[in-house]
Amino acid sequence: MTKQLKNNILSNCEGAQVWKVGKWDWVMFKEKPSEEIRETMKEKGGFYNGKRKVWQFSNGTPSKNSKKENSVIFEKYGVEEQVLFIN
Repeated sequence: MTKQLKNNILSNCEGAQVWKVGKWDWVMFKEKPSEEIRETMKEKGGFYNGKRKVWQFSNGTPSKNSKKENSVIFEKYGVEEQVLFIN
């Protein structure tokens, strides 16, 4: 999904960051993305996590609805920044 996010969905977005967190993809924007981008992300299986302030794609990995802070999750599963779009 990460490659599809970078190439198709987010290629024209300003300030979008994509992280690989374990098997999940997380996307954060500097500002609220357009309705078109939000709808596309929903169509591709993403959902907005208001607590973490990120869009998440599970890539088929089940969720346990963790209440842990982002830093704890990053440490447990690893995190790799994939791309940063800033125009």
